[in-house]
Amino acid sequence: MQDLRTLPDIERFIFSQAVLASGANPADPDFEWNWSAEGVRRARKLAAELHEWIDCSLRTVGEGINELNPVNKLPPEILRIIFSLATARDQAAQLRLSTVCKRWKAVALDHPVLWSKVDVRAKRYATPDTLLDNLGRQLAYAKDVPTDLALYHPPCGPILHSTHTNPLEDHMFHLRSLDLRLPSSALEQHFRVALTMPVPLLVSLELYVTPIRDTDFPFGFPFDLFSGHAPCLRRLSLIGLTVPSPAWQPLAGSTHLSVSFGTVALSDLVRVVQACARLSFLLVAADDCVVPPDWSSVPKAQGRSPSSASLSVRPVLPDASPLDVAKFLSYAGHPVVSYLDVDWEQTNDAWAWMAEPAGDTTFARVLRDPASRRRGMRVTARTRAGHTRSTHLRIHRSRTPLLQVVTFFHSLEELVVGERFWPLDTFPHLPRLETMTIVLDGPYSADEGVADFAGIFFFPLDRSATWALLALRTMRLSRINLDVEQLPGEPSATAALSSPLVVSAHDIAVFLTWHLTGPQPLDLILHNVITYEGDHHDETRLLNSIVASVSFTAGDEEEDPFARERM
Repeated sequence: MQDLRTLPDIERFIFSQAVLASGANPADPDFEWNWSAEGVRRARKLAAELHEWIDCSLRTVGEGINELNPVNKLPPEILRIIFSLATARDQAAQLRLSTVCKRWKAVALDHPVLWSKVDVRAKRYATPDTLLDNLGRQLAYAKDVPTDLALYHPPCGPILHSTHTNPLEDHMFHLRSLDLRLPSSALEQHFRVALTMPVPLLVSLELYVTPIRDTDFPFGFPFDLFSGHAPCLRRLSLIGLTVPSPAWQPLAGSTHLSVSFGTVALSDLVRVVQACARLSFLLVAADDCVVPPDWSSVPKAQGRSPSSASLSVRPVLPDASPLDVAKFLSYAGHPVVSYLDVDWEQTNDAWAWMAEPAGDTTFARVLRDPASRRRGMRVTARTRAGHTRSTHLRIHRSRTPLLQVVTFFHSLEELVVGERFWPLDTFPHLPRLETMTIVLDGPYSADEGVADFAGIFFFPLDRSATWALLALRTMRLSRINLDVEQLPGEPSATAALSSPLVVSAHDIAVFLTWHLTGPQPLDLILHNVITYEGDHHDETRLLNSIVASVSFTAGDEEEDPFARERM
């Protein structure tokens, strides 16, 4: 077979070998195939030899093609960089790359950083053995490089017993982040030993314990978690557990703390926050909270924490009054924080709390509340000193909800408003307002409780519906994704940015002409908004003639730290 170079040669060879196997004579006028038992055996042997030869030839041709590929002429170091950029640490993409050829497989398996993101979801595997085998294999690929591990095991997943060998125990020392979502039985029986091991590289921990039954008590916080040795731990999220012990050493270095409880005593929570000396982000969610009858019995933090100046706090504490929240923060050592987001049970509490710093407020944002099914809006206000507060406000039945909010913000210099809250008839007096951003939801959108809303570009042309803003210098039309709100305890996810909104330059020009008035042309900024007219179109020229300048920007400008920074 070594001398076969063309297809006719191969065909003649196969025919001659088949004739020999059958014992027939092709020169006989009455030639026909006459297969005997011996002939069939020889033909099968020939077929096996041909199959092996063809496979070998295909491998040789494939290797030759791969060698001619310019990518395969690159050194392994460059290939590793390409693999990392091409797969973005996606396991499925990594496996596909590693099966292209022997060289790619060798390069991929010899690059443990490529496998440093391990994601195992129990619902994909039918048995405990397949789940643990897959976990062990992925961790083995990562070797000893810093690794991010996410393991989701729903209560309905395969039952893990103590007899199964847990591969996680051999890899705790090089974990960089750990996201465990387990039923309490699996945590107690199978992961308890692993969670007592030191984690010298761990930066982020998410521990979500789900009860087997709704009547089960919260899982007790493991007193020996990591044996108290997690020197690099900065981000901590605990859901379905009891309040951690203030004596747990890693709390001292934590900068981000997110906890969710069924019922929590504020006195216990104060001690935990006091233990977090470097805290800059705090999210507390509870179905019920127990307020101390006498705050004087709660140990108060001595002195103000250095992190107070940049601390973002969101307490979700039903039935807690503004005084209770203020007491909680004060006793925890953070009487003044940079960002405070509270949803109050009582509407009057919400309005009164937002109005407290009204005289010094320079920035306000009024948008629809994506986390609330109630008819309302999320209002954010920032003072001149940089202190921000945010809450949900219910809208009174009125055509001017914006007027209800900003009338007590007389010193506003910047305003962000959703287009559905644009006033139609009565306009707030904002003599210092210099910058305004209108967040566009898109034409023909509608929301519950807002009838026949079609966007600001479809308002009737009425000279009486013009907002006079004498200090306004910059107008921004922005398209951002408001649906980035995430309830505490939900899996972390980065919300995708909304696609750019395409509008008409004519509509923008009409809106600015009929619904705004000021002493000078505005600087117009279109953020994630594009016009479908070309640069030399008459409508584009019209828009350019009524404004001082037009610029286009893109990206996510969400300022709320709780919208993107999730544990």
